[in-house]
Amino acid sequence: MPSRAAPGKACRSRINPAFALTAKTGSALMSLLTPGTSSHAVSEVRTRRGWLTIDSNSRWIALTEDDVPLSTGDLAAMTVAGEEPIWTSHNQSPMDPIFSQSFTHLVGLYSRHGRFYPPYTPMPDVNFGQLLHNLSRV
Repeated sequence: MPSRAAPGKACRSRINPAFALTAKTGSALMSLLTPGTSSHAVSEVRTRRGWLTIDSNSRWIALTEDDVPLSTGDLAAMTVAGEEPIWTSHNQSPMDPIFSQSFTHLVGLYSRHGRFYPPYTPMPDVNFGQLLHNLSRV
C-alpha cells in the first residue's frame, strides 16, 4: 500500500536518508548490529504524491508505471505480501536485489561504516532526529 502525503500537512524534511537491511534477525536494530547483514543505502524524497525511494548506486526509482511513488516501507510491505509492481519505464537500471527479499529499513541512517561524511569514524553516519522515528519499529 503506497504511503500518501496528508493533505495540508507541512513536512519537516523533504529528503530522508534510508537504509535497507536484510531481515534475518526480525529486527531493524539487530540487523544493523549483526555483522555480515546485507544492506543498501537509498534516499526517500517527499513528493506531492508521497515518499519516493531513490537508489544511491543506480538509476532506479520506486515509481510504478502509473506514477505511484513508493517509500522503503511500502517496498518492505509489498515484499512481505509477495507483490511486485510494474515499474516506470524511466528506470535505466534494475531494482537492487535487497528489495526482492524480506528486508527491514531505518530512516535517518546514512551509512553503517561512518566513512561517508567527515570526521570518518567507525561509527555509523546518522541523523539522530530522523533515526528516533524508527523506535516504534525496532
